[in-house]
Amino acid sequence: MSIFPTSQERFVLGIETLNKVPAEGAEQFPLLLSRIIGAIHEPGAAVFTPKEEAQLGEVLGLGPDGVLYAVQVSAFIFECAAKNSVKAPALLGALAEAGLNEKMVSRCCAYED
Repeated sequence: MSIFPTSQERFVLGIETLNKVPAEGAEQFPLLLSRIIGAIHEPGAAVFTPKEEAQLGEVLGLGPDGVLYAVQVSAFIFECAAKNSVKAPALLGALAEAGLNEKMVSRCCAYED
């Protein structure tokens, strides 16, 4: 059983959005995740300013809605992982199972065996 609600339309839309990020944008994705993780304890707080969101859209190759979906689904992924005490290897497997492509899965968390 997946830790993610793979049948929920909004989650699927977020995963599809992340899968659209080109390789160049994916290289910058860990920086986005660092900011999200830093703000996860502040529900409702804006993670990025409007200017930063516009810059993210350019870097990630996403429009304004795409940036919103990417930020929301990324925050949700880490909230689920924390709630379920999922370690990095299991999180990577769950993300792949949920449909996130290999390019983005590899950038979601780094770990050493």
